Amino acid sequence: MKAGTVSPIPVGVHLSDDNLAADLIGKTILLVRSAWRPSLLKDKQLRVRDDDVPAVRVGRLSDRRWISTLFPDAVRTRCLVVSDDGSVEVCTDEIARALLREGCKPTTNRQIQMTISPFRQVQKLVTALEREMIHEDRQCLGKLREEATAAFSDRKQILTSETETYVRWKQLSIEQLRLRNITDQQQIQMTEGQIAAEQRRMETRISGMTDRLRSLEDALLSLANHSKTESYVILVRVLPSPKLSI
Repeated sequence: MKAGTVSPIPVGVHLSDDNLAADLIGKTILLVRSAWRPSLLKDKQLRVRDDDVPAVRVGRLSDRRWISTLFPDAVRTRCLVVSDDGSVEVCTDEIARALLREGCKPTTNRQIQMTISPFRQVQKLVTALEREMIHEDRQCLGKLREEATAAFSDRKQILTSETETYVRWKQLSIEQLRLRNITDQQQIQMTEGQIAAEQRRMETRISGMTDRLRSLEDALLSLANHSKTESYVILVRVLPSPKLSI
């Protein structure tokens, strides 16, 4: 997330919570939301391939789910309440939730909406909030990076062990085929075909696992250094509840 010039469009809203609305009338709320979506990068790097055998295809899907637990998508919201006298205070969780719920309705009165304009301090406050959020994002990413490195080491060991077990099983199967005491030429040819098929399966599994681990390592490296977030800013002005017509 990069701090830059912000030109948010002010929005006038009505809140269903009259008591909360009464405390906010006459004040402007600066709402900054940031979305970090590593899933977009993950989807590009951990794709199931058309030539994957079923076992490798299932494995890649498992890798995608696993890596999603290490780098989950996240949306964060920070907001400030600015009074007309210029005083600033941090929004309570109650206010933030009220603004994000269905009980917050934008006004349909265009004349009222046109009277709402950004206040002079908006750019300064947005820049300060963005810098603070960038710092928090970097700290969070550093922690995720450390956890992912340890988790990948464990997963690599498990997947390698699984592959080695599969290879030993196939080698045993091949050895049993070779030990068959047969003299019929047709049966010999069939056995040779079975041996070749088992060897291909073994080589395909080894190749698929090697490629899975390489893709996982590349994806983790990219995600561990991916700090780009999307952010947007909204200026909210809480309006008095519209009077019911008699």
